[in-house]
Amino acid sequence: MLAAVALVAVAAIAYIVFSAIQPPAAPPKTILVTINDGAKYAFGDTVTLRMDAPDAVLCRYSNDGGRWTLWEGFASAKQWVLSSGSGLRTVYYECNDAKGAYIGRATDDVVLDDEPPLVSVSSPRNGENYDSNYVGVAFVATDNFAQKMNCTILLDGRNAASGPVRSGRMKSITITSRVGKHSMLASCTDEAGNTGESERASYAVTKETPTPRPTVTPSPTIFPSATPSVSPSSIAPLEITPTLLSIIINEGAAYTYSRNVVLYMGAFGAETCRYSDDGAFYTSWEAYSTYRNWVLPPGTGQKRVYYQCRNAYGYSAAVSDGITLQETQPSDPPGGLTIRINDDETYTTSTSVSLTLNAIGGLEARYSNSGLTYTDWAPYTAYISNWALDTTDGTKAVYYQCRNAAGNSDVATDTIILDRTPPEKVTGLTVVLGNMAGGVVEPTQPPQPTVYLAWNAGSDATSGVAYYKIYRRIGTAPEVLAATTTVLEWSETFQTDARYAVSAVDNAGNEGAKSDFVSPAQAGG
Repeated sequence: MLAAVALVAVAAIAYIVFSAIQPPAAPPKTILVTINDGAKYAFGDTVTLRMDAPDAVLCRYSNDGGRWTLWEGFASAKQWVLSSGSGLRTVYYECNDAKGAYIGRATDDVVLDDEPPLVSVSSPRNGENYDSNYVGVAFVATDNFAQKMNCTILLDGRNAASGPVRSGRMKSITITSRVGKHSMLASCTDEAGNTGESERASYAVTKETPTPRPTVTPSPTIFPSATPSVSPSSIAPLEITPTLLSIIINEGAAYTYSRNVVLYMGAFGAETCRYSDDGAFYTSWEAYSTYRNWVLPPGTGQKRVYYQCRNAYGYSAAVSDGITLQETQPSDPPGGLTIRINDDETYTTSTSVSLTLNAIGGLEARYSNSGLTYTDWAPYTAYISNWALDTTDGTKAVYYQCRNAAGNSDVATDTIILDRTPPEKVTGLTVVLGNMAGGVVEPTQPPQPTVYLAWNAGSDATSGVAYYKIYRRIGTAPEVLAATTTVLEWSETFQTDARYAVSAVDNAGNEGAKSDFVSPAQAGG
């Protein structure tokens, strides 16, 4: 009989200690439980669990990992009641095999959300009168859990505008109302399915809006003619979606001191069209027109209006135009500057990043990677999708400054760690075949031995190693990912002709080269 081999921790090599009686502290991830098919949110505390546990005979469940159900026969699906109250909920799942041996534990999380969004409308104000058919609507929807909602503006009971809204951010849109009294409300449904409504606002439109004749800012920058070059009624329709869309704000003016502007549109083959301030939350479809009044969202800065049309053959792509809103002549330089790189991510593997920007009173902005050399001044914008960082790995800063007629703002900055270099190749992989007993791997013959893997800790100079991937190759078949783990050991049931390799993945998501594939060696051999 082969002598037992004691496993000794040398450098960063370690083995999991298995016991026939006590389940392991970090069992292999061979079982799986999902709540509501992996949904992020749950509406109501009764959910459906789906389980996968090879070789499982008896299983049990828990909401806290301490108080468990009785052991019951394995089932692939089960109705389950979560702990009451809104918030993050975790379901725990454990199984034993036919011999009573502990297979492992799995968990899944879901946000239990039974609270509707809170919706408040700031415009129009209740009881207000308007001397225009075009009324600016502004509202804010907040939700304690969901970040995104779908919202609808209901004007006199009909859908006047709809689209996605982020929690806590003001949304604005211009709706069209005929002369007379009206009532409107905003209704929002969160990702869990809860619906909240604002209080109903009543207002009156006192007269028709005259044919648009905008007051243009003196000496504007003039773009192509506002008169549409193509009229949908002057040319025989083709069996295509609308094309040649164009939209111009205030005859191409670069800026405006009023939120009330005029849109000039053109399109070929359009029947109905819609409008938006952000390209997501749109008005309802309206008959095609070459002119339209519009109310820009409040707040000084760059504004855009999006325009999309449709006909019997489908939808056009959206087009847009921009204008800078400077509601009053500023007396102070811009303030309240913030900049977020990649939505505050810690790491990036690409030199191309997004910038989310904010400034109060900003008319123009400039940017820098060094804080010394800046871009040219450009119109203020709230988002840049593809800013280029310096190319060397490490902590990168982006500097941001705005100005208006009163002067330059202070400089705002944000940082992100650029890591394009994967971890080093994993070394020291050993694969031992046997069974663990009392901290020792003893030789065991098939059919039920276990394979134990151990390797040296990987290294990554920039973001550090986050976890490891274990690869299995059986014979000449393609390799497959067996599992992931954050420790330096792994075990699973022996499979004939299996060979193993390990790679390290850093915190930025880069995966290093796999170790050489290693075949199991008999313990004590």
